Amino acid sequence: MLFQFDEPAQREVWMAGMEIPIDVAWIAGDQVVAVDTLEPCTMHDQSRCPRWTSPGDADTLLEVPAGSVETITPGTAITISEDPP
Repeated sequence: MLFQFDEPAQREVWMAGMEIPIDVAWIAGDQVVAVDTLEPCTMHDQSRCPRWTSPGDADTLLEVPAGSVETITPGTAITISEDPP
C-alpha cells in the first residue's frame, strides 16, 4: 500500500490489529529515507502497541510484505508513477 501525504513531515505508524509483519519504506522526495520491519500487534489494549516514527520528514510511506524490500537502503532513488486510466 502506498500512502502519499500532502506535505513532508515526521510520520508515525503502528500495527494495531495487524496479524502479519510488514516492511515500510519511509520516502522523502525521490529517495528512501529508511526501511523498517514492523511486527504485528494483537494486544487487546491497542493503545499499548508500539509506534514507529520516521527518522526525518517523509512525504510517502510504502507498506509491503516483510522481507520484500530488504535490499533497499537509505538513499536509494525511487520513482513513483501511476498507470494511466
